[in-house]
Amino acid sequence: MAETFLTFTLATCVAVIWIGLSFSTYNSISGKSMAFNLNNPTLWLLIGSSLLMTVLFSSIYPAIQLSSFKPIAALKGKSSKPTNSIFRKGLVVFQYVSSIILIICTLVIEKQMKFIREFNLGYDTSYIFTVELNEGAVENKSTVASKLSEDPSIVSYSINGIYNPMDYGSSTGDIDWPNRTKDQSLIVTQATIDKNFIPLMGLKLIEGNNIKGVPADSSSYIINETMAKQLGLEKPYVGAQMSLHEVPGTVIGVVKDFNFSNLKNKIEPLVFWTHRYAGTLYVKTTASNAQKAIERVKTIYDSYPSEKPFEYTFLDSKIDKMYKSDLRTGLLFNIFASIAIFVSSLGLLALATNAAQTKVKEIGIRKVLGASIPQIVQLLGKEFVSLLIIAILIASPLAWYFANEWLANFSFKTELNVWIFLIGASIALVIAGLTISYQAIRAAK
Repeated sequence: MAETFLTFTLATCVAVIWIGLSFSTYNSISGKSMAFNLNNPTLWLLIGSSLLMTVLFSSIYPAIQLSSFKPIAALKGKSSKPTNSIFRKGLVVFQYVSSIILIICTLVIEKQMKFIREFNLGYDTSYIFTVELNEGAVENKSTVASKLSEDPSIVSYSINGIYNPMDYGSSTGDIDWPNRTKDQSLIVTQATIDKNFIPLMGLKLIEGNNIKGVPADSSSYIINETMAKQLGLEKPYVGAQMSLHEVPGTVIGVVKDFNFSNLKNKIEPLVFWTHRYAGTLYVKTTASNAQKAIERVKTIYDSYPSEKPFEYTFLDSKIDKMYKSDLRTGLLFNIFASIAIFVSSLGLLALATNAAQTKVKEIGIRKVLGASIPQIVQLLGKEFVSLLIIAILIASPLAWYFANEWLANFSFKTELNVWIFLIGASIALVIAGLTISYQAIRAAK
C-alpha cells in the first residue's frame, strides 16, 4: 500500500507539472482562457480526491486477488494462479472500445470539415474583401463608387447592408402578402443591396431581373426560392405583390437558394431590397491585384476623417472563423484519441507480457521443437485478436450513435459510410498488432 501510494504521488506530481506546462497550449487550441492556479483550494481537493481514489482502487484489486489465493491447494499442485485474467481482459477491451470510438469520431469530424470546405455555398467568395465604411464615406457613397469604378485593380464592388454573408443578422416578421390568412406568420431575413451585389457574389437569378439602381427600385423586391414557396406563390413568381415594413412593392426577381447562414441551419426565407442603411463595402479583386485594391480602398477610406480605423476582412476568412470551434473540436479529438490509443497499447502490452510469462515453458518447448518466430507470435496473438474483435463490435454502434448526434447539429452534412468504421477498426488492429508482435518477438527470442 505504501509503495503504491508513493508511486501514484510521484505520478500525480509529474501530471500536475505537465498540465501546468501544457495549459497555455490547451487554451490556444480550445479557444478558452482557463487559468491553472495552484492557490485554488478546489484544485487541490480534486487532485487529492483523484489520488486517493486511484490508490484505493489500485490496492483493492490486488488485495482481493491475494486473499483468494489458496496456498494449501497450491502446495498440492492443484492451483497456484490467481484468477484475474477476465478482469485484465475486460480492462483492455474497455480501453480499446474508448480508443476506437475516439478514432471513428475523429474521422467523422474530419470528413464533415472537409465537406464544409468543399461545399458549394451558392455564391463566390474568391478574392472578395469587405470594409465597414466610416460615416463620411457612407454619406458620399456616389463619390466612393465613382473612385472605385475607375481603379483597374478592382473587378467589381458593392455598397450594401450585409456585414457578413454568412450572418445577415436582420430578421423581421413585419411582412404582408395577398391571400394571407390571419393565423399565417413568416419570419424573413432582410438585406439591403445595390445593383452590383448579385453579380459580384455570383448569385443565380432563376426568374426575373436584378434591380437597376434607379428610384423605382424602392418598390422592388428580390426573394429566394424558399421565400417564394413559403409565401405560397406559383410560377411565374415575378409580379407577385408583397410589402415589407408596410412598404408595398413587387417581386421582380427570384434567386436560387444559397447558404447565407451557418451550415448547421436550414436555408431561411430571404428578401433583398434597397431600403435601410448600407454601410458595408464589398470589393472583388484578383490574386495579383489584391494588395493594390486594398491600398486603393484605404486611400479612399482615409480621405474621409474618422476615429474608426481602416479594417478589411476577406470573405474566406469570415467563413473559416465561423467553423473555428468545430475545427478545434476535431483537433482536440485527435489529441485525446492519440492519448487513448497510447494508454490502450500500454494495457495490451502489459497483458501480452503477462501472457508471455505464463507461457514461458510452452514457448521454450515449442522453440526446441523448431517453432518459428511467426508461430510464436501467432500463439500469443490469437487470444488478443478475439478481444479486439469484441472491442470493435461494442465500439462501432456507440461511435455511430455519438457521431450521428454530433452531425445532427448540421442541416447540411456528410454521410456516415461503412468505410469510416472499417478505417477506425483497422487503425486499432494495426496498433494492437504491432504492440502484441513486439512482445511476442521478444518472448520468442
